[in-house]
Amino acid sequence: GQTVTERGFVYGTTANPTIANSKVVVGNGTGSFNTNLTNLSDGQTYFVRAYAVNGKGVSYGVEKVFATQKYMLPTVSAVTVSDITYSTANLSASISTDGGQAVTERGFVYGISANPTIADDKIIVSSGIGSFNGELKSLKPSTLYYIRAFASNSEGTAYGTQVSFTTTEGFTETVASVSFDMIGVEGGIFDMGSNDGYVEDVKPVHRVTISSFSIGKTEVTQALWQAVMGNNPSYFKGNNLPVEQLGLVDCQAFIVKLNQLTGKTYRLPTEAEWEFAARGGSKSKSFVYAGSNKIDDVAWHIGNSDGKTQSVGSKQPNELGLYDMSGNVLEWCQDQYAPYTSQSQTDPVGTTGQFKVTRGGSWNSYWTNCIVVCRSETRSIEGKGSILGFRLVLSK
Repeated sequence: GQTVTERGFVYGTTANPTIANSKVVVGNGTGSFNTNLTNLSDGQTYFVRAYAVNGKGVSYGVEKVFATQKYMLPTVSAVTVSDITYSTANLSASISTDGGQAVTERGFVYGISANPTIADDKIIVSSGIGSFNGELKSLKPSTLYYIRAFASNSEGTAYGTQVSFTTTEGFTETVASVSFDMIGVEGGIFDMGSNDGYVEDVKPVHRVTISSFSIGKTEVTQALWQAVMGNNPSYFKGNNLPVEQLGLVDCQAFIVKLNQLTGKTYRLPTEAEWEFAARGGSKSKSFVYAGSNKIDDVAWHIGNSDGKTQSVGSKQPNELGLYDMSGNVLEWCQDQYAPYTSQSQTDPVGTTGQFKVTRGGSWNSYWTNCIVVCRSETRSIEGKGSILGFRLVLSK
């Protein structure tokens, strides 16, 4: 019977709240009214009543009780680490739930001590939930790293299960401002050759033991050749293209000068070292080509090269992080070309036979010449074809 001068809602964390507690005023008068309560605490039980004021005083409606959602930290998976080299590693992880609040930052934390946090080294990979990927760079060779995925929301930071990995051996060499990477290959035992029938001169399969060594991450580039030799014999020109039109004597002359500049003893790989590395060494997954069963994943060959060499490292690497061991240019080896025997061997170097071995196929090769076991008999050590290049090796 009197005008409603104020109406709204009263609420609090104890029963029977009144206008002495928290309240929201929603105008005056009769009829329906509504509002949104904000700035509530998560995971909290609240008591709420509607109220109205007239000249006789305050009237309250029936009390209702509700609880706000309890916000939590995000749920983060363990990291999957792949493609580990001496200085890099690829990472993947996922966030299945955001804990009820937006994930504002996610990524990976890592270090040489266990249980790294966001106070340590980290890489940030955007925000949100779902799968995400990253790459670690500038790592130290032969070093054990610990890594966790992380995700942060307003409640704090959650971490996935810790995993660890060890970088491979390797190093970067710089000559006249041109750098190249050498990948460490841990020695091991493997079955060299093949009985699959693709090519005939890779039989019989025989057991070979290989000592540890380092091998070029890519074929020698024209930029490196120019830095060492002061010229560029290649038919297809480009700093990041493999140097080609090289005979064996040219490669040996380059290696002599490189060793004078670096004080190291670089050389050509043996045929056994080359095949062990192309197969992926101790990490081998028994691919047909160097890093895949699909030739286009890893090789520039007659079917996709556009009739010329292509930039080194522009296809996928193999299990050791080595590029172009199938396709692009054939690579000279130390060995004389001779038939295989069934005898087990340790660090073999073929010394009989009239001609030299080249390996890996080229931009002008069909698929059979690009498989990791295929051998090529190169008849002239002075051959200058645009399909001939090389890769460096350094004994451990």
